[in-house]
Amino acid sequence: MRPENHGPVKIPGVSSWPESPFRLISDTGANTKAGLPKDHYCVKNARIMAMTHNTFFRALNAIYHQAPLIVPGTQDAVDFLAYCGVAYDFIHHHQITEELHYFPEIERVAKIPGLMETNVLQHQLMDAGLEKFRRYAETTHKDAYNGEELRSIIDGFAVAFEEHNHAEIDTILSLHDKIDSDVLKDIEQRMRDLAEKHSDIFK
Repeated sequence: MRPENHGPVKIPGVSSWPESPFRLISDTGANTKAGLPKDHYCVKNARIMAMTHNTFFRALNAIYHQAPLIVPGTQDAVDFLAYCGVAYDFIHHHQITEELHYFPEIERVAKIPGLMETNVLQHQLMDAGLEKFRRYAETTHKDAYNGEELRSIIDGFAVAFEEHNHAEIDTILSLHDKIDSDVLKDIEQRMRDLAEKHSDIFK
């Protein structure tokens, strides 16, 4: 049995699992999308992608809520900025893997040039904001840390980031009549393998 005092530290006015400013994906829409065969791999692909995107949202929500509580000049500031860098790296590598493997392979197999172009354009809308986030995480000295400045940087890409990560789920579901189920499964699995090679030091 877990001891009663085991668990996250409760901070007055702050949820243990903040769900803002980024709205989590609570439904992929697979059960209500017209004409969608429930056994097509796009359904599972959308679910996996939604979980990945929610991981992004969880990380950024945690950063946003904790940012004002971090005291400049402390080890907490050093560690927090390092965490921000890890969050950026996860998001950035995911997007790069999509652009270099996932999107091009889908277009190639579907034989529809530009099919995933909207997703790439959505990435571009937030690239500058995410890069600013990276620079802040990697170059800010602990004494110069400012929680409100960090929040402002996140605010700068928040709208584009949330819109893209929600919209991409429906884009994946819409592949059901454009690409064979098993082929999509293979493409998505190879993308995950590439991502794991980057994130797992034991691979």
